[in-house]
Amino acid sequence: MRPAAFCTSLLTAATRSFALTTPTTHLVSSFSQSTKMVDYRELTNQLVTKMKQEDDLRNKAYDRSWELNAALIRVEMAHEEVLSSPDKKELISILEKEEESLDNLFRETALSPGMYNNIVHNPSGNDEITAIHDRAPRRGNIDNKMESYARYKSVRYYLKENKRVLSPNAPCFAGTRKILTDEEYLGGACIGLCHDLSKVAVSRASNAMSDPTAVQFVQDARDTVSNILQELLEFDWRNSPLRRKYDSTKYALKQLETVLYELSVAGALGGHDSVKLEEEGGPKQKRIKVDDGDNSDGKKEENDKEIEISALGTFKQEIAEIKDRMDHRDKLTRL
Repeated sequence: MRPAAFCTSLLTAATRSFALTTPTTHLVSSFSQSTKMVDYRELTNQLVTKMKQEDDLRNKAYDRSWELNAALIRVEMAHEEVLSSPDKKELISILEKEEESLDNLFRETALSPGMYNNIVHNPSGNDEITAIHDRAPRRGNIDNKMESYARYKSVRYYLKENKRVLSPNAPCFAGTRKILTDEEYLGGACIGLCHDLSKVAVSRASNAMSDPTAVQFVQDARDTVSNILQELLEFDWRNSPLRRKYDSTKYALKQLETVLYELSVAGALGGHDSVKLEEEGGPKQKRIKVDDGDNSDGKKEENDKEIEISALGTFKQEIAEIKDRMDHRDKLTRL
């Protein structure tokens, strides 16, 4: 066979082969495309289902937030009724029950996996939450309610337990998992306490003529706020949400100092006759000394002073531990 005829026969055979295989290739490609379309639809359905689940969890978190807020209001109203009513026995028992239910509700919320937007997934690949990460963000605005809870507990503890700041390791905050984060404790139990003490001090100072303990309360509140602010000065707040709250603490201290100054000028110092206003290193170090001529309780005052110094040292140590943890996390975010 001549070379030209041989090439012509090969070209004819190749053309027939291409014509026979072309429909099959087209069918295969069409089948693969249809398979991909089915996969995309399944993926879309999965995403829609996941979004609905997230919406349900978020709505449940907001509902729980309303429950927490209502529980806080009920307890505060119970406190007001106890203070204003002459018959306190029955009201005190009601208050204790409300506080117990409040603690249980907040503890249950802190331990519920559905109240967290868990950022740590199960290694097996499914979406089941088997453990809550220590820094998992809370859903809804539950973090604000946790801060309000810390603020409430801290104020009540201060008024009840001889003017001390509530520890972050207190029984109401302890459990298998910590109820509060470091930020929630600082914003509620420290900064929130400063603002509430300022409000209570103004109310007590307005009755200084009839309340002999009003001036001492204002002075102790001023010292407590000053100590808290001194510890908060060591933090590097940057542009965190706590920055504005920290700045407002200065105004709470200024208001307390103004109240003390106005009391000294007006002479309404709870019935005490001899009052000395002593300045130590500027207006922020003002100290009011009350001399009532009675030294019979000197030993008791010394013991109270020792307890106060010990409590202050413990508070400073706990705040320093919180600062170390926050500085460590801040370094990790900048890596």
